[in-house]
Amino acid sequence: EIYTLSLHDALPISLADAKLAMNRLLRMLAMRGAGLALLLAALAAFAALVSYSADDASLNNANLREVGNWLGPLGAVAADLLLQLFGLAVLAFLAPLFVWGARALRGKSLKYAMWRLVAWPLGTVTVAAGLGLFSPPASLPAGVGGLIGIAAGGLSAHAAQVWHTPSLSWLLPL
Repeated sequence: EIYTLSLHDALPISLADAKLAMNRLLRMLAMRGAGLALLLAALAAFAALVSYSADDASLNNANLREVGNWLGPLGAVAADLLLQLFGLAVLAFLAPLFVWGARALRGKSLKYAMWRLVAWPLGTVTVAAGLGLFSPPASLPAGVGGLIGIAAGGLSAHAAQVWHTPSLSWLLPL
C-alpha cells in the first residue's frame, strides 16, 4: 500500500524540520561568536604584552609621557597588571584562550570543559610559582613568576627555614 502525504500532514513536519535547522544554526553561530570573542581577547592581551614598556603610564607608574603600547593606555595598564600578577606565566594564562577560541571558531566542541576551566587557573599558578625560582630581570615589573612566583618563593623559603631543610626553598614551588 502506498502512503501519500497530504499538504495538511506535511506542513507540521516541514515546520519542525525548519525549527531544528534554525536551532542548529543559532547554536553554531553562538559557538563561533564566542570563539571569535575569545580569540580576539587573547590576541588583544598578547598585543598589549608584546608592546609592553615599563615607561608607559599605568596604575603604579604615573607620568605624562606618550603611551607606547599598541592598545593605548588600556593596553598599558592591562599588560602591566598581567605581568605583575603572572610574570612570564601569562603565556600559560593566554594559551588556553587561543586554543579554545580557535576550536570554537571552527565549530568544534570542547570536551571536559569544566575540568579544563578548573585546570586553567591551577596550571597558570603552578607555572608562575615555578618561574618564581628564577632571578628577576629588570625588565619585568614583578619578576619572572610575577607576584604569584614571589609569594611561592617566599613561602617555600620560609618553610625551608622553619623545617631546617634548604632544599624546600626550590622544591616546593615546583
